[in-house]
Amino acid sequence: MKLSDFLNAVVPEGTMVIGKKAANFRHTVCKSQAVALATIKKLAGSSDDIYFALATFKQGFHTNAKGKKVLRVRENISQLKALWFDIDFKDGLSDPTVVVAALREFSNATGMPAPSILVHSGNGVHVYWTLTESVPYARWQPMANKLKELALGHKLSIDSVCTADGCRVLRPPGTRNFKDPLVPKPVYFLYDRGRLYDPAALEVALAGVLPNAQAGVGGVDDGLGSVPAYAKGLLGNVQEFSGAGVGSYAPVESFFAQITGECGVAKHWAVTKGSDCTEPEWTAALQLLKHCTDGELWVHELSSGHSDYDADSTNEKFARRKENNAGPTLCRTLSAYRPDICAACPHNGKIKTPIVLGVEVTVQTAGGIALTSWRINPDGRGMDRKMLNPDTMLYEWLPALRRVFENVNATESVLTKFFELHFKVRMQGAKDIQIILPTGHLGNDNKLRETMASFGAPLRGSELTPFKDFMGTWLEKLQKERDIASVTEQLGWVKDSDGNVEGFSAGTTTYMSDGTEKIGVRIAKEFLAVGRMYEVSGTKAPWLRVSKFLAEQNNPAFTAIIASAFAAPLLSFTGVQGSILSLVSTESGVGKTSALKCAQAVWGSPTHGMNSIEDTRLSVARKLGFLNNLPAYWDELRGEKTMEEFCHLAFQVAQGKEKSRLDSTATMRDVNTWETMVIAASNESIFDLMGSYSAGSDAGVARTYEIIVHPFESERSRAEIAMLFETLNGNYGHAGQEYAKYLAMHHKEIKVMVGKMFSSLSAQGQMKPQERFWFSMMTSLIIGAGLAKKIGLVDIDVRTLGHYLLKNVTQLRTRSSASMLGSTPSELIAAYMQQHQDKGLIVDKLSRQGHSYTPSVISPPRADRIIFQLAQDDNVVRVAKGDFCSWLKRSKGINWSSVAESFKKDLYLSVAKTSLGLGTKWAMPRQYCMDMTLEFGEKK
Repeated sequence: MKLSDFLNAVVPEGTMVIGKKAANFRHTVCKSQAVALATIKKLAGSSDDIYFALATFKQGFHTNAKGKKVLRVRENISQLKALWFDIDFKDGLSDPTVVVAALREFSNATGMPAPSILVHSGNGVHVYWTLTESVPYARWQPMANKLKELALGHKLSIDSVCTADGCRVLRPPGTRNFKDPLVPKPVYFLYDRGRLYDPAALEVALAGVLPNAQAGVGGVDDGLGSVPAYAKGLLGNVQEFSGAGVGSYAPVESFFAQITGECGVAKHWAVTKGSDCTEPEWTAALQLLKHCTDGELWVHELSSGHSDYDADSTNEKFARRKENNAGPTLCRTLSAYRPDICAACPHNGKIKTPIVLGVEVTVQTAGGIALTSWRINPDGRGMDRKMLNPDTMLYEWLPALRRVFENVNATESVLTKFFELHFKVRMQGAKDIQIILPTGHLGNDNKLRETMASFGAPLRGSELTPFKDFMGTWLEKLQKERDIASVTEQLGWVKDSDGNVEGFSAGTTTYMSDGTEKIGVRIAKEFLAVGRMYEVSGTKAPWLRVSKFLAEQNNPAFTAIIASAFAAPLLSFTGVQGSILSLVSTESGVGKTSALKCAQAVWGSPTHGMNSIEDTRLSVARKLGFLNNLPAYWDELRGEKTMEEFCHLAFQVAQGKEKSRLDSTATMRDVNTWETMVIAASNESIFDLMGSYSAGSDAGVARTYEIIVHPFESERSRAEIAMLFETLNGNYGHAGQEYAKYLAMHHKEIKVMVGKMFSSLSAQGQMKPQERFWFSMMTSLIIGAGLAKKIGLVDIDVRTLGHYLLKNVTQLRTRSSASMLGSTPSELIAAYMQQHQDKGLIVDKLSRQGHSYTPSVISPPRADRIIFQLAQDDNVVRVAKGDFCSWLKRSKGINWSSVAESFKKDLYLSVAKTSLGLGTKWAMPRQYCMDMTLEFGEKK
């Protein structure tokens, strides 16, 4: 969510007030939201606390009847557009996760809908209910008063004065909280639901819930608190507060691939690729895909068959679908387009939308598995437990849980060996909730309560013990029946807690080092869309033909590409977390893309599994965490922005982990790690670019092993070759399965082979310490090629490949120095002046602050504004620090902090607050400027 969108959501248009708290509190009156936005952005860079008023005002500063100058007073309030809470981290609300759970419980117990926006204030959480329209202060105040009373009645720890104060100011996101000036904390968005509430509906709801919350009468008892029937009628469509995003449908993950197996219309779309769809039906299909976890993978699959298909237009159409707030396409809509198919559907009349058919079930329990001591209450209100009455010595069904818990399944992680329980929770009048519960929480009451509350199903005190008994009994039952599915969160090496190899996961199979196999391993839901790209498809024969064709060319650059598929898992044995293999050719039609498809097809889909220029750095890093030890291929890198993104990614690849981030419930998400290769193809040198982006160091180029790819010659026609590689699209993953099995069973001797080869190459190539990435890459490529040959997958000329890779190191060493040219301080300031010649002022000497000397102008600027000033006699150049640092980052990808010391040492840099053009008619306002001497030697 952008700051402009936030202000538009919570503050009406009109006269706004922005505050800055330094020694005193100072107000700035802004005539519009645009001015307010600019003011906040301007002030955000200071070391002061920034605030904004939630109301708009009738006028700015003015004198009241008592002769006092006033601004933020109740009499001056015009309109408001939100209700709010200010919650501090205290009284048990220690962090955002606990606050979210408390808010969810508050909503469940009172009938108030879920908040629209949550903002982390640094020391707490600001909670907003945004309105569809602005309301006058006189109408707003009663609603705020009632919301305040409701919170106090529920004992929710809020700043109660703030909630009912229309003049209140709060902190805008994007600023910092300086309550502790030594450790300022960022203010940022936690949650944006995109929901606006009708003021009239909230007035009715608040009017109804307050008496019940305080007196406990007059409502409909649903086991969670008293909620009036009419309040439910108005607000019952509000999505459960679970951070699931915008939309009024139940917050569950749904997969279109599964929907096609249940919905005839969806299957028709998939089979025909949308060839006979009208425009409205196609739009309905895209609207359904919008709500599917794997929807983006199907957009073109359901569109490409139509005669009017255009990829760009399809992307644009789907983008517009994603922007709306509408729910998934309804069955009645589809029946208007395909009445015959819908009439024959077994789900006809039983469901409202096909989205429910795509809910992924982790594992199906075997037939007949049931608990005889538990049942769903006959009236559907919770769970009953069969207990022995000690007086009658008869068993009786007694209510134990106020919700229904069903569809209980269990999974075991291949990596951690931890178990999880998956189940559905339902309650009359409420939406179903899908819950995943780590079984370890059954032994920790606090974590169990917190997790269940976070999902929106809090356990009351009396429910804790029976719930643990219920879930513990289910787990034991499923274990006895061996009805527990294996899941994995990463592909590649499977290790125990001490780091010892136990096996290797590829696709849906985990091969253990003892020769056993776990077949049908499920991919964790978080990575399911990516995981499906790595499921085996078709047969092995097409891949064998393609790889044989490439190997027979005996072009080392192309055999290196094939070898990379087998080399990536071996990088783990070299001690390097990640490395970059760059493939560069200035010519088009060389065949890089085709060779990459062949390599990718070893493990997964050569089309969907490849990264492209549209993929963000964050998404690729997240994918690397899942692939773990499998290679990641990135084709057709081009364009300044994409290349810059990739350079940043290169350093993250070498670190072997993604950045820490919060999930949608403000909980710190687990950070994924990897030990693998990223193989990237481009028409520009990534190696040279890394040199220029490394600020004169070799950190970038050391992580990148680059190969210049020249086209191979073949007697086959281009059309014949294209058809050969086209067969890979439906036939992939088989070679990876065979290789994974071999790796799992021979990992010890392979590790020894890698160590010996690394030592041998290091000696032959006289490896320098900073070149360990290169030599690790070469070692993995050579051993990987040899293993693929040994098990009969592809006959690579390993000796020729080894000589080629080692010879390439000599070229890389020469290029590593050349690639960093133009990165010294003198060269950087010269480039800056060259690029801004028209904005340069040349004088004889600089005028210093406080001195009366008037410089003689030698060459005036051609532009109105000057960027630098050169004093020829002093041989000193003066630049504005802010402008130069921005240019350095934008044009060279260099952070000032990384080169500041070099500038001080080489150019005798000094910084002072002064003016560019001082003493001339081109003088600029005072700002921080840097003076640099443009020659070595003693400073004049």
